[in-house]
Amino acid sequence: MRTIFYTFILGAIVSCNKQEAVSDETVAAVSLPAASKYADYKSKDEDAPKMAASTMRIDAVKFVQPVVNKTEQKIIRSADLKFQCDDLAKTNDRIIASVKKYGGYLQNDREAKEYSEVSRMIQVRIPSKDFDNFLKDVSDGVDYFDEKNISSEDVTDEYIDNESRVKTQKALENRYLELLKKANKVSEMLEIEEKLSEIREEIESKQARLNYLQTQVDMSSFTITFYKNMPQKESASVPFGSKIGNALKSGVNAVLDFFIWLLEMWPFIIILVALIVFFRKRWRRRQKN
Repeated sequence: MRTIFYTFILGAIVSCNKQEAVSDETVAAVSLPAASKYADYKSKDEDAPKMAASTMRIDAVKFVQPVVNKTEQKIIRSADLKFQCDDLAKTNDRIIASVKKYGGYLQNDREAKEYSEVSRMIQVRIPSKDFDNFLKDVSDGVDYFDEKNISSEDVTDEYIDNESRVKTQKALENRYLELLKKANKVSEMLEIEEKLSEIREEIESKQARLNYLQTQVDMSSFTITFYKNMPQKESASVPFGSKIGNALKSGVNAVLDFFIWLLEMWPFIIILVALIVFFRKRWRRRQKN
């Protein structure tokens, strides 16, 4: 009986040892692929700079898209005014004083004189925040406007688009500068420099457009034309003696013009005279016969 008991105990111990061995082999079999993949990834990461230096792809540069902040609304406001006044000088002084009051400036100034009218056209730039106040100052004392055109142009979308392009191009420029530091070949350096030149040209173009739009938004434009009607002057009376003298001069000039015309037509006159003489002689001969 004891022999059977000891035999059972020994079998159980051997069975447990085998299960532990199998368990250890299973864990090793599961863990090894993961370790192998980690080693592969680590090896690739360590070799990445070497591969980038030897097989650099300039056209496949990747960068993080910059975040564009929400831009306030961009509105370009302008006005075109025309009205009649009693005194051009006083009206001009009043408008210029108002321009200085709001911190604006005179852009163009043109004066014109016609037979029945004298006018002046000025173009001024006024800060957009004072657009309505300046318009009110100009309108004071004006009975009615011959023309009054107020326009507003929303350029928010264009501004945001150009702003986004500038930030994107600057981010791309920084990425190429990083690549330029890592480049080992002259050909790679030249290619990167060429790309940088194109990017910087694009940045300058978009930035110039941004600056122009911002200036137009900040400073509104006014074109103001004001005029004064002039009384028509009566024609001065001409003395009788002067009229006679003018008539004689006109007659003499007409005679001179006639003689000049005869001199120009002399070949045709000679031919005409010859024909007249020929037909007249022929007619006389027929009469005698």
